[in-house]
Amino acid sequence: MRKLAALVLPLCMGFSSAGRAANSEGPRTFHIAMSASIFTGVNENDARAAMKAWAIGVIKQRKLDLGIEVLVYRNLSELTSALRSQQLDAFTISVAEYFSLESKIGPCTLFGAQYGPSIGETYVLLAHEGGAIQKLSDLRGRTLVLQGDVRGCLAIPWLDELGMQAAGRPLSQFCRKVDSSPKPGQVVLPVFFRQADACVVTQKVFATMSELNPQIGKSLRVLASSREFIPVILCVRHTLDPKRMEMVLDALRHLHESPEGRQSLNNFGTERMIELQPSDLNSTRMLFWNVRGSRAPEAPNGAGSDPAASVSQIGGGH
Repeated sequence: MRKLAALVLPLCMGFSSAGRAANSEGPRTFHIAMSASIFTGVNENDARAAMKAWAIGVIKQRKLDLGIEVLVYRNLSELTSALRSQQLDAFTISVAEYFSLESKIGPCTLFGAQYGPSIGETYVLLAHEGGAIQKLSDLRGRTLVLQGDVRGCLAIPWLDELGMQAAGRPLSQFCRKVDSSPKPGQVVLPVFFRQADACVVTQKVFATMSELNPQIGKSLRVLASSREFIPVILCVRHTLDPKRMEMVLDALRHLHESPEGRQSLNNFGTERMIELQPSDLNSTRMLFWNVRGSRAPEAPNGAGSDPAASVSQIGGGH
């Protein structure tokens, strides 16, 4: 729940900071939504209650005449209806959902949550050093385990891109069985103990588990490493007057610069909120282009319509 909340709770805090300077304009409820697609492995009621309680606590502490409502939408149809009826001020969704809704969102500012040195995720395909899987084609008829949380939501598209590039067929179709788990240990350890043939996790997960148990890093080999993708986006719509809108955006941009802001970010495993530019999504757009075999989703005004795609490294080392 920490990574899920990292894209929502700082937003609540940003709204609170802006609301403090704009109380004279009267009460305002900010409607913050989350897509149900990002709840994998998280109890929805617990997540919603925690976010609501946290936001209310910030409001009370700062004596703000400001309300925050946290909403959850089950599918793209519900999100689309909410957008059309102007019910949403901000929301966190997967990048695939964002591409589908992009033309309906209207003017907005996008943010990503930075964990470590980057705002995106790099995936690694791992197999046991002493096992039978030495190259991609060896996965035919084998078992594969995927990181099943929101950070791993682009694992299947990336695997399918690898397969299309190497053999003209989605790689996920090579395997006899594909499982997933939101818990890193349940993804990596079966390969380490040779209960599964291969797995896909983010580079950050692999690095963390290798640090905690160096034998994991020594025993597992990297068959392939992806370029960087951005799997989750926080979208702040320009639904406010320009003055208050800039207060909200500025609060998010500089949240990490205050002790209170850094604490709120650290509590949820995030270092800072990063404002995204259209070009930041180029690599992820190209992923969908390569997998679907058709035109990639375009940013408004054509931005990002011709992204450069780097080639995945196959057969790399540790």
